[in-house]
Amino acid sequence: MKWFIKCLRLYAVFKGRARRSEYWYFLLFNTAFGYMASLLDRLLTRSGRFGWIYTAYALVLLLPSLAVCVRRLHDTGRSGWQLMWYYIAGIAGIASSYVIPNRKEMPAVFLPVLFAYCAAMITWAVIFLVRLCTDSRPGTNRYGPNPKEVGE
Repeated sequence: MKWFIKCLRLYAVFKGRARRSEYWYFLLFNTAFGYMASLLDRLLTRSGRFGWIYTAYALVLLLPSLAVCVRRLHDTGRSGWQLMWYYIAGIAGIASSYVIPNRKEMPAVFLPVLFAYCAAMITWAVIFLVRLCTDSRPGTNRYGPNPKEVGE
């Protein structure tokens, strides 16, 4: 819980480094609290959709989620801009599903492109997951001192 609170204190701080435990505990508590907000929405509205409680929670925690992910990438010696490319690719995929209104009339050439896109997204997700699970680079890197060595 202390890591979750630390990430909330560093609300939109994209500089510095975050240990693995900081990132994964934040993700654990964020998921649990998000699930509780969603459950509360469903109890209050009796709807299967996300209500205003979950939406407010997700919007409030958007910046801390992005910030801790960027700091985690910094801890492994990578740029936080890698996260942006993942989101751009995801948004492109979502947008492409709206461009083709009737999938029955989809050109045959689009199917291999769609398959390649899905394969690339899955591959990138696995690579990204491995990067988030990678141990800290020892010593100081261009993003700051190692939090393990500093004793945070």
